[in-house]
Formats: sequence, C-alpha cells, structure tokens
Amino acid sequence: MREQISENTKDDVVHRWLQGDQRDKIASDMQLGTGTVSTIILEWKKNIGIPDADTLRQFATELRRSRIDTSECALGYRLLNSLAKLGVDDEDLESFVNKLYRQCQECNIAPHEIVETSQQILSIRESHPISQLPDHIKKQIVEAERLEMS
Repeated sequence: MREQISENTKDDVVHRWLQGDQRDKIASDMQLGTGTVSTIILEWKKNIGIPDADTLRQFATELRRSRIDTSECALGYRLLNSLAKLGVDDEDLESFVNKLYRQCQECNIAPHEIVETSQQILSIRESHPISQLPDHIKKQIVEAERLEMS
C-alpha cells in the first residue's frame, strides 16, 4: 500500500515546479518518484481548471513569488496551447529549452542570439529548402572568402 503524500509535500512540489525546477530534480531532492511528482502537478493543474478559493490563493501567491503578472501567465498559457496544437509535449519542450539555455551559457551565447539565428534560418528557408541550407551556407562561405582574397 502506498504512503499518503501530505498536503505540505504537495504544496512544496507545486511551488518548486512553478519556480522552474524540473520534475526529476524535484523528485530526487524530495525523495519522491518522478511519477509521484508528475501526478501531484497534474492534480494541481486539474484543480486550477476547476478552481476553489485555496487553489486560486496558492496560484496567486506563486505568481507573486515568481514575479510573474497575470498577463505573462496568460501569454505562457497561450504559448503552451499553441505548441500543444502543433503536437509539442510541454515536458519535452521544457527539457529542450533548459538544455538549450545551459548550452548557451556554457558557450557564452546569449539566448536571444539563438532566436535571431532561428529567424534568419526561417527567412532563408523561403528561398532555399532546409535540406539545401548546408550547401547554401558552404557556397556563401566560399563566396565570402573569395571576396576577401580580392
């Protein structure tokens, strides 16, 4: 028989998750299974969908602690819904974004540079299919080197 998780533990899990901690880290730090952490977060999300006074209070408190206003929260919600429509899993996305951010820090690349580069790639894609981009880039490098030599 499974041990009942206390409300304090559930609150701590939700708090840490809202602060941006990954589920694996929360589980490890709090000596819980990752499935247990996922279940706690899922239950909390369901409660937000059918809010009661305590859940709304906890949500407002977490927004304040996180220094997020309701418009930023709504933007995040819309973004997640858009990604879900595209078939992107929010846990996979969170993991990807965290990994990308860490690698940017390790390589001293400002995260906004990744966004700008992605936008440039998309604009080039309009005239060159993505599968042809490596060849296009090589040609551009050769052309730039040729111009530098002359």
